Amino acid sequence: MKKVFKLSLITVVYEKVVFLVLILAALVPFVMAEMTNHQISNIVIEPARAQAAWQFAWISSFFWLLYQSAKIGGDHSKSGLGLYFSSKGVSKGAQLLGLWLSVFLVVLLVVLISALVCVLAARPQDALEGRHWLVLSMQHSCLMVLVLGPLSMFAIALASRLGTTVGYVFSLGWGLVGVYGVIVLEKVVVAKDFIMLDIIYVMLPHYYLADLTHRFVHKQGALNNAEFFAVFEYMSGWAILISTTSLVLFSSKQK
Repeated sequence: MKKVFKLSLITVVYEKVVFLVLILAALVPFVMAEMTNHQISNIVIEPARAQAAWQFAWISSFFWLLYQSAKIGGDHSKSGLGLYFSSKGVSKGAQLLGLWLSVFLVVLLVVLISALVCVLAARPQDALEGRHWLVLSMQHSCLMVLVLGPLSMFAIALASRLGTTVGYVFSLGWGLVGVYGVIVLEKVVVAKDFIMLDIIYVMLPHYYLADLTHRFVHKQGALNNAEFFAVFEYMSGWAILISTTSLVLFSSKQK
């Protein structure tokens, strides 16, 4: 597994795009915040930085990290590396874990940078609000990792079996459905009494629950323990399901 991880990490670093993403994660919040009317009202600058930091983290993760995950998974099986490591006694699960860790490390860095920007450069001066801000940053980071980690693994596994394009499109589509699609479907479900729509709505992932950006913008404070653990348990359930599915789907050779 270590050799798979090192080789995959070298591949990610060699392409150098990862450095651009990390730099943008640190700079975009400050640039975007300057476009607000903070000259008129200073109270908007902190929420603006926090909003830009977390939104960039979500967008870059969906549109670049998932692609990078799919690319690594597809190249691993297509190039014959999967069969090579299999011949050396490395199991499918160990290969998948090694590939996933190389991308998951980048996910952690993006989330960490966003959290640091939020805490160090956008934290309110008020002591109580500042404590809520810190706790909320930790909660948001935790929930983001629970969403993005399994999606990254799913992209790798699907790409290893069906190719990079399929792995990326399906993992991206699944993520976007969970963040935006279910919100649209909810409005339809409320407007129309149709049991099949209700079933589909319940069965789809509600990833939007993990996006707490609005709580920074409106300074609503951290989730209480009951609210946080309810969302945490829900996201953990989906994480286990998707990770297990990824382990089944992963192939050392493209079909």
